[in-house]
Amino acid sequence: PCRLIGEILDRDGSPLRGVKLYFTREVPRGILRASWERERRATTDRDGVFDLEALPDAHQNLRVVLPGVGAWTIPVTPKCGVGTIRLQVGREGVVRLK
Repeated sequence: PCRLIGEILDRDGSPLRGVKLYFTREVPRGILRASWERERRATTDRDGVFDLEALPDAHQNLRVVLPGVGAWTIPVTPKCGVGTIRLQVGREGVVRLK
């Protein structure tokens, strides 16, 4: 795993606090995940920023939960570093900015 720092914004470009993120590595049906492939979780801070250790270059499902609004799942392939995942979230869903 490596450090991944991303940002979640609303449709107007303002930071979203309290968005819950769940990264789960895709594995074929019937295959068990190894202990190092466990779900990774993060919550955005007041600046809409999240920080976690993630598996780089591995196809994953990212579940984005905006409390009181909705939840969506999108495919991602995280990269190490700052700003590699930037999303806008609103009632209509999730839009990837980068």
